[in-house]
Amino acid sequence: MRVRVSLLIIGFSILFASTAVAQDQGNRVSVTSVIVTEGGASTGQATSLSIGIRRAVESMDGLRYTDPVDLLSTTSVPEAVQDAVDDLEPIADMVRSGDPNAAADRAAHAVAVFEENLSAVRRASLFDAYMLDAIAHCRMDQRRRCIQGFERVLTFREGAEYDTARYPDAYSAVFEETRSRVSAGPRASLRIITNPEGAEVFVDGASFGPSPAIAENLLAGEHYVTVKAVGYEKLVARATVRSRSTESVSLLLQPIARALLLERDLARIPSELGQEQAGPVISGLSGYLFVAQIIVGLISEAPNGELDVGLYLYDLRTRFLLSEKHATIASDASALDRARELTESLYHGVDLAGTVEAPELDDGTPRVVDPARPLWKRWWFWTAVGVVVVSGATAAYLLTRDSGADVPEGFTRLSGSAQ
Repeated sequence: MRVRVSLLIIGFSILFASTAVAQDQGNRVSVTSVIVTEGGASTGQATSLSIGIRRAVESMDGLRYTDPVDLLSTTSVPEAVQDAVDDLEPIADMVRSGDPNAAADRAAHAVAVFEENLSAVRRASLFDAYMLDAIAHCRMDQRRRCIQGFERVLTFREGAEYDTARYPDAYSAVFEETRSRVSAGPRASLRIITNPEGAEVFVDGASFGPSPAIAENLLAGEHYVTVKAVGYEKLVARATVRSRSTESVSLLLQPIARALLLERDLARIPSELGQEQAGPVISGLSGYLFVAQIIVGLISEAPNGELDVGLYLYDLRTRFLLSEKHATIASDASALDRARELTESLYHGVDLAGTVEAPELDDGTPRVVDPARPLWKRWWFWTAVGVVVVSGATAAYLLTRDSGADVPEGFTRLSGSAQ
């Protein structure tokens, strides 16, 4: 029993230590952004700035952007959704070589579950379920149902490729014929209005900027609208576009209780911006925005109607201010591109590990900069803990193994000397 306990302690210690090291030495650094508005700047202008920041981060090696809406979201994946996702692989096997009738029934069930829980489903899973349903009907020689299924997925994912590694190659030609016909079909526009205004609007995964927004050149049929605004739950809804007309959809966002923390902190952040090390408010963001780095944007309206923008890059691991940039940009559609350029310049020369070059002392010698990071946040701390636990567990095991079986009285296995 002691042996098993010791081995478990060793295993968990090594796992904990290696996990801590992986978190500090991962391939990509996680980044998010928050925008503080002052002096008449609108939520929509803040959204445009955040879109530019996101696009810049996503284009740079070594970084991974996570939307603050997703970090604050309380939406969990329902068990029925996870079960349907897990069922997609068995359905794919059935579609390729099993009973197509059973495959069609199970695929239809997965589609129904996904449609009822759109905010908790990845678009790739929804697409896959529709494809499997269509191909199951192809195998059943129900050509009309097969083509209707392909039309459905191509309407909201026009550029989709037919994956012959997952779907039977026999129906790829039908898929491409359907694509040619669907792409040549009528198109129209969709106007998206949100409450509150200024939320970022996506249609079929493509961003159309802050609301109110118009998504143009959409194929007639059903599409998926996703809306994100800091402080509110992500919302996903279906919207039908009819040919040669502009449809409108109004969406009401629901507040997130956790965002009250961010709302409180946003008002206090400006007083700390520009400090060499993050103050308590900016440092505290790591308590609920679980990322390594954060870009804080501060925007206000300039007298000429343009926007004064300041970007501050803080590393929440070391608490250093890594970089800051300031610019005055136009408040029109070009704001997004200028925000992207400003963010790219923000990262010029930045060490992604979160360190900064230490300034010299008066006598010219380098100063050692201590980020005052808590011991428990340092990877070597947990490595040391792991070593201590492993050593102690090993010693305990050796001391107690076969206790008294073949050791002379008054001796121990470790010392070989009298007690």
